[in-house]
Amino acid sequence: MIFIGGITQKAKTLNQGFFQCPICQQQRQYIHREYRNYVSLFFIPIIPINKTGEDVTCTYCKTAMPTHVLK
Repeated sequence: MIFIGGITQKAKTLNQGFFQCPICQQQRQYIHREYRNYVSLFFIPIIPINKTGEDVTCTYCKTAMPTHVLK
């Protein structure tokens, strides 16, 4: 029997809204995401291991920024 396992990273959307994008210099929509590592079996994430970070992405310019830009 062959088992295919490994570590997979998944993103979870925490929040969406509008903010002043520092790159676009305009009010734009954003997506606030949290990233976690999972143990995967046959490419299916099963057990969460740890949180690897969070970011805010502007949906217009697609730039990922730290979460402090929302303040």
